[in-house]
Amino acid sequence: MKIHESLVPDEILKRFAHSYGNSLMNYAANNCTVDQILSLVSLLWPKIAEDEGHFFIAEFYTGNLSTLKDQFNGSKKHIERWVNAWSLGQLVKFSSELEDEEVLSSFAYVLKHFWESRLKSEFPENKFMVEIADNIEGESGLSITFYETMPEY
Repeated sequence: MKIHESLVPDEILKRFAHSYGNSLMNYAANNCTVDQILSLVSLLWPKIAEDEGHFFIAEFYTGNLSTLKDQFNGSKKHIERWVNAWSLGQLVKFSSELEDEEVLSSFAYVLKHFWESRLKSEFPENKFMVEIADNIEGESGLSITFYETMPEY
């Protein structure tokens, strides 16, 4: 028998403040309600807004494209990068785990993986960069964003 590991190894449980289970799946089953799991899916596989060929996490976009074009001299990459930037610490309810770099990095990796999959699934002809770095576009701490890499307008 061969086990194909999950995106996040169960060993990360050792870094959690409270470990209620012997695997991540067991932890989720013991701690998460169905409504929590379903809402988490919307974070991992978010609604995407497309406006005049610009792509945004719908939750972050206010429909002000003309103002953004003025602000960023029409640079599609910079508009998308700025709108889609979000501090990982602000995306989820604060917990002591967010102070643990390994846990936060694992969260960033998972989010990046799912956002890349979401964009590729919805827009297979487009190329996107999902970026993780500190203080992207003025966000605080480890942050995530995405933007289309081709074509540049």
